[in-house]
Amino acid sequence: MEELLAQTIAAARSMKAVDTREPSRVMVDTTVQEEGHHPPDR
Repeated sequence: MEELLAQTIAAARSMKAVDTREPSRVMVDTTVQEEGHHPPDR
C-alpha cells in the first residue's frame, strides 16, 4: 500500500498536480460504507 501511495504522489508531482511544498502528512479515510439494503423480492 505504501508503494502505491508513493507512486501516486510521484506521478502527481511529475504532472505538477501537487507542489513539493504541500504537506508531507497525508490522512487516508479507510471507512467502508455499508452496503445499501434492498427491499425484499415480492
